[in-house]
Amino acid sequence: MHIRTPDIELLAPAGDVARGMTAIACGADAVYIGAPRFSARKEAGNALSDIAALVRFAHLYGARVYVALNTMLFDDELSAAAALAHAAYDVGVDALIIADMGLLEMNLPPIPLFASTQMNNADAAHIAFLAAAGFQRVILARELSLREMQNIRRAVPEVALESFVYGAACVGVSGRCYLSLAHGDRSGNRGDCAQPCRKFFTLQDARGQEWRRGHLLSVCDMDRTAHLGALLDAGITSFKIEGRLKDRTWLANSVTWVRRHLDAALAERNIPSPASRHEFSGRFEPNPARTFRRGTTDFGLFGPRVMGAVDTPSSQGEPVGVVERIRGHVIRLSGSATLQAGDGLRWLLPNGHSAGARVQKVLGEDVHLRDATGLQVGQSVFRNFDAAFCAHIEKTAFHRRIPVRVDLDTTASGLCVRVQTEAGLVAEAHWTGPVEAANHAARMQDDLSRRLAKTGDGPFVCRAVRVLSEPVPFVPVSVANDLRRRALAALEAAALAAYPRREHVRGSEVALPYPKAHLDFSFNVINRLAQQFYRRCGVDSISPGAECGGLDADAQLMTSIHCVLRETPHCFREAGATHLDEPLFLVDPEGRRLGLRFDCDDCRMSVHRVPKNTSEG
Repeated sequence: MHIRTPDIELLAPAGDVARGMTAIACGADAVYIGAPRFSARKEAGNALSDIAALVRFAHLYGARVYVALNTMLFDDELSAAAALAHAAYDVGVDALIIADMGLLEMNLPPIPLFASTQMNNADAAHIAFLAAAGFQRVILARELSLREMQNIRRAVPEVALESFVYGAACVGVSGRCYLSLAHGDRSGNRGDCAQPCRKFFTLQDARGQEWRRGHLLSVCDMDRTAHLGALLDAGITSFKIEGRLKDRTWLANSVTWVRRHLDAALAERNIPSPASRHEFSGRFEPNPARTFRRGTTDFGLFGPRVMGAVDTPSSQGEPVGVVERIRGHVIRLSGSATLQAGDGLRWLLPNGHSAGARVQKVLGEDVHLRDATGLQVGQSVFRNFDAAFCAHIEKTAFHRRIPVRVDLDTTASGLCVRVQTEAGLVAEAHWTGPVEAANHAARMQDDLSRRLAKTGDGPFVCRAVRVLSEPVPFVPVSVANDLRRRALAALEAAALAAYPRREHVRGSEVALPYPKAHLDFSFNVINRLAQQFYRRCGVDSISPGAECGGLDADAQLMTSIHCVLRETPHCFREAGATHLDEPLFLVDPEGRRLGLRFDCDDCRMSVHRVPKNTSEG
């Protein structure tokens, strides 16, 4: 498969415009950001004026901005969502990420559409349908294995594929988790997930006996950076980092980490990195363990894996030692890690919960904590906040700059400064007036080289200055500065004007019937236009989505490639395992129960409502 370099991208989250600029300055080729409304991260909405500023910044570097408009929509929201789509197009956004098919029945602008992972893009027939429906890119379900991605690429070569490679992972299969809606009336498909999967649970059997305690549905964070080459070979062109709610420190660390690994994979295949034509300042040695991380998993990329982050739903941190002595709030640790005031430490309590405290000060080998409750000699301690590392990143100014050459020459009417990028983009500024030869040519040459090379904090960096006229002209300081400023401003305008924005004019698309005749509640149809769309595509019957009362008393609330039995002696797939008395339940601190069912052939676990006043309730 031939891949064009501009099609390969490192895609980073932008919780707001400042974090979006940080991601691009650290090497992202594209960012995705939430619209003012209807984003799958409700807390990460942004004003259109901010999105416009991010678009201008990104386009200077040839980077792209995608807007997430990917919640399921009620009837009375459709018009507002379509208006937002037009507004996003008007400010220059490169694509919309959508999840509700009702939008395809509306008059959308000629902007590329990406199929959100909330559509549960997990099989070739469904993805072929999306391509026929006019989607330029499909964001694959997180839980797909590499083999499944390869099969999809072979079956549907005409659509671009995007894959999550780094960041938090949803325990439920993409777009079909209703746990938050069922246990709190907050819908993940409406951008308002309360993350009940991160809660503390106990695992009980049919007799009520407890077998396990912890954050049993919480999974580790995804890190597929060791396998980016395999994903490239599988036909993935967009490598996505999850994390629109993460802070700037985490974002800079993560983008730098993934950029390094993606560039290495590209270099092995003799493919130039899209970021290689720019210069970056503020570089540092990335280390994912030193910012927020719940441990790591490839999330089933090569088949079933242990992926639970059961000890804590928060940052797991890096091991820093074992407790050798405790005196009040003062502890002494084995190990060589250097701690300092402000570091955050974490340890596991006997009841399965985690505890932690900030370091107040370090005197020799003695670490003074604010609170050492539950800490015991012989216990492992983890640092889940590295004060020095985070402070270094926080105070670092990251810059991404486009190399230019600056030429000064005389003209028939005065002077001309020409700036040119390595890609051949050119801009000029002129000054009209008499020009005389400099009395001290060498000194003037040095002065011009210094003054014309200044680019400040702008998007350009000067690699060379040439004075082309002979003899060297005398150029007043004010004239040289003015010519440089105007030439760089003209080059910035030229770069924006030359940005190759892609458009897609929709016609009478959808050449394929939808591969299913009946859609149950998990297809998330909650408005009339989505129903209209699917019926136009041959669907006979459509059940109302969960947000419209589609959840039955014993409804399946999620399916997961994570299984609470896989890392225990009770896994049904293992020979000699001790089988527990089914049905099995997860019980939360409020006493609510969730039923568990197991598909061992496919190595998946499903979580169900437990009906009241039944043998399961």
